[in-house]
Amino acid sequence: MTDTLALKALLERSSMRPGRKEELHLLVELEAIGAPVDAARPALSVVFVLDASGSMNGKPLTNVIESVEMLVDLLSPDDKVGVVSFSDDAAEVCALSSLTPEAKRAIKRRTAGIRALASTNIEAGLRCAEHMLGARTPNERQVILLLSDGAPNLGAASAAALEAVVQPMRANASVSTLGYGASHNADVLHAISVAGGGQYWFVPDPQQASVEFARALGAQGDIVADNVELVLSPADHAEVKDVLGQKVRFGKTGPVAALPDLREKQKRRVVASLVIDAPIEPGPLAVVDALVRYHAAGNAEVRELRVPVKIAVIDREPQVVVE
Repeated sequence: MTDTLALKALLERSSMRPGRKEELHLLVELEAIGAPVDAARPALSVVFVLDASGSMNGKPLTNVIESVEMLVDLLSPDDKVGVVSFSDDAAEVCALSSLTPEAKRAIKRRTAGIRALASTNIEAGLRCAEHMLGARTPNERQVILLLSDGAPNLGAASAAALEAVVQPMRANASVSTLGYGASHNADVLHAISVAGGGQYWFVPDPQQASVEFARALGAQGDIVADNVELVLSPADHAEVKDVLGQKVRFGKTGPVAALPDLREKQKRRVVASLVIDAPIEPGPLAVVDALVRYHAAGNAEVRELRVPVKIAVIDREPQVVVE
C-alpha cells in the first residue's frame, strides 16, 4: 500500500544532560505525497446547512442564497447534495439526492424561497445534516458546509459546546464553515471548522469566493487525505505540556489533535511543548511517539504513520537541531 502522507518529527535539540528536567519543543511535519483524487475524485455527498435566523435578514441571507447557487454549479452529476435550513429548529429543504439537472434546479428554487425567521440553533442544523448523510460508504467523501453568521442563541451556544457537537462527526464527514455579515462571529465558525477537520472563510462577496467555495467542498479534486488526526504518546520520562495553537482531546495514550484535510503537496506543521526528565544514566532516551491517523481521500480505511522520537542523554553541551 503506497503511503499518502509523509511524517517527520524533530526535537529542537539532539541531546540533554543527565539528571536535567527541561522543556523542549517538538516539530511534527506532515506532507501530502500521494496522488490527488484529481479527475477521478470520489463522489461527494454534501449537505448545505443554511442559517435562516433573524440576524441573517437582508444581505447576509441574500449572499447565502447566491452562494448555494454557485456551490451546486461546482459539483458534478455524480455528487449528491442536500439542504437544511435552521432557525429555532432545523428543517429539510432538499433531501440528499444525486445532482441531476432537475435536482439542481429544485435546490436553487427552494433555497431562494428561504426567509429569515427567529433564533439561531446551529446545533440543530448540524445534527440534521449528519442524520441526512448517514454512514459513509467506502468510496464517498462527506461534507457538511455551514453558511452562517455564527451567532447561536439556542442549543449549543458557545464555541466549546459546538466543538463537542462537531468532533464526533469527523469519523464520517468533514465540517467547513462560511461566514456571512460584517458582524459574524469568526471565533465560533473557526472553532466549528477546526473540530470538524474543515476550513473557515469569511464571504463578503460570493462572486469573489469561487476558490474558497471549491476548497470548502473539496470539489477541486486535489484532496489527498482527510479525517487527519495527530496523536502524541509520551514515554515514561516525558510529558506533553501543550500542543500549540491546536484544540486537543485526550485519548488513552496522549493528546489527539484533529487537523484539516490535506491537499496535494501541502505541508502542515504542528509544534508541541514537552517536559523531559532525563535519567542520570547516559544513553538514548525514548521521548514520544508521533502517530498520524487518516483516510486516503475517498477511502474509508484508516491508515497510520508512526515516528518514534528519541533524544541522547549525554554530559556535553546540547546541540540545536538546525533542520
